[in-house]
Amino acid sequence: MLVYLLLWHWSKRALSILFSCWLITILIFKFLPVPFSMIMLERKINAWLSLNFSYTSRSACVELNAISPNMLIAAIAAEDQNFQIIGDLIFRQ
Repeated sequence: MLVYLLLWHWSKRALSILFSCWLITILIFKFLPVPFSMIMLERKINAWLSLNFSYTSRSACVELNAISPNMLIAAIAAEDQNFQIIGDLIFRQ
C-alpha cells in the first residue's frame, strides 16, 4: 500500500510540475517572440538524423515593402481560407 501512495504522490508532483512549466511557457511567449517555428525544428532534427551537426537556421527581419504582396496574401490566407473570395477578414466572436 505504501508503494501505491508513494507512486501517487510522485505522479501528482510530476504532473503539477509539467503543468506549471506549460503554463509558464504559454505566459512567456504571449509577450515574447517565439524563438523557432516547427519547420525550423523539423529541419534541425532532419539534419541531426542525417549526421549533419553543423546545420544552423537563419532568419532576418526585413521591411514590409521588401516582402512580396503575394506572400502577405498567403500569410493571411493561411489563417482565413475565404480571404481571396471575400476580400476581407472575418472576425468571429
